[in-house]
Amino acid sequence: SLLGKPIYILGDANCNMLKPDSPNSSVFINFCSCFNLTQMTKSPTRVTRNSESLIDVILATNPNQVLETKVVHCSISDHDLVYAVLRPKKERPKPVYITTRSFKSYNASEFCADILQAPWSITDVFDDVEDKLHAFNSLFNDILDKHAPVKTIKPKGKPNCCVTEEIRELMKTRDEWKKTARKTNDPFAWYQYLYF
Repeated sequence: SLLGKPIYILGDANCNMLKPDSPNSSVFINFCSCFNLTQMTKSPTRVTRNSESLIDVILATNPNQVLETKVVHCSISDHDLVYAVLRPKKERPKPVYITTRSFKSYNASEFCADILQAPWSITDVFDDVEDKLHAFNSLFNDILDKHAPVKTIKPKGKPNCCVTEEIRELMKTRDEWKKTARKTNDPFAWYQYLYF
């Protein structure tokens, strides 16, 4: 593909793809292989009383985007018409969800107070290190879940790298001038908004 875009080529190859072992077809197949092109036409495209050949091709770098290819008989030419139907739009990637802790209502002093009041001495009841660790983790995670609960979220799209904080501030100022101009119809506010 060119710049990450799929490539589609339709045209008269002047070599019969129904005879892949012929010298011309062999060169053409090698060309397609070098450029990762798949030949999509499957039916003969030039049929005469004595012969039939597949010389009108549809080449694609991404054959998965091609829903179907057809050969349409055409009375005004000895070549039939070939066409391809492409998928109307790119398949959307499946949404990605991440599990994270929400610190929206987190209060550091309340969290520390709960940590100090937790019955940590319960870990002394156990002799096995694994049991002690399990007890500690249970106490700690219960407190953590209370103050920063686990949530599964769908991340927002990537931010526009071209819009800097400075540009955001300028956009905000422009929008404020527009709001003022529409509310007051003040000529100065309109001027500031229009020529900001």
